[in-house]
Amino acid sequence: MDLTHHKLYLTNNPADIERFQITNGFNLFTLSRAFRRKHLTYSLGAGPVITYPVNTVRGKRADEERGVLGYLLSGATVVGMATREVPLTGALALSLDARGSLSYARVPVADGHAKLPNAALHLHFGLGYLFGRKP
Repeated sequence: MDLTHHKLYLTNNPADIERFQITNGFNLFTLSRAFRRKHLTYSLGAGPVITYPVNTVRGKRADEERGVLGYLLSGATVVGMATREVPLTGALALSLDARGSLSYARVPVADGHAKLPNAALHLHFGLGYLFGRKP
């Protein structure tokens, strides 16, 4: 299970859109199935997109008092990932992770809705402990 949190800002606003952002959350909740092959781990997953949109379109601000505390089930996402663990010393390892996500969400604006396709590349790195390895 994984949570990826985006902050989205529309910066090239057309004349009708004064403000459009999803900064409190364009959240990707995914459940994945992983496969290991030699030193790489691959996974594929899918799940919902939960958003908290804040926008003003044609002079009207969208209602922020909707959903659960302002958060909405807005769409779906799919993810693919590849992870490489590089042993450092003993059971300590560096983890390098590359993920791609494709998401689609539909969020409310005053008197309508906006469609939000989103494609993203996520690069992660960190330190980890490799259980089962003897130092």
